[in-house]
Amino acid sequence: MLIPAANTDHLMLRPGVVAAAEAGEFHVYPVETIDQGLELMTGIEAGTRDEQEAFPDDTVNGWVEARLRTFAEQRRAFAHPDDAS
Repeated sequence: MLIPAANTDHLMLRPGVVAAAEAGEFHVYPVETIDQGLELMTGIEAGTRDEQEAFPDDTVNGWVEARLRTFAEQRRAFAHPDDAS
């Protein structure tokens, strides 16, 4: 389970969940950023923007940005089919 790191002091779990956590069957991961959560859930670097304001291609954020660009291009082509090359 991912929770905001700021909420750890107020976390309340049922006794069964506490027992499962103690047995290593349940885990609570406090994260400070969405990128930390992405990395924990995927095992892949989230990625930060470089000097050209681009994300590295092999990161989650790079993949998301590339997909969003594809959607934008498809929308433009659909809206203006005569301009498509």
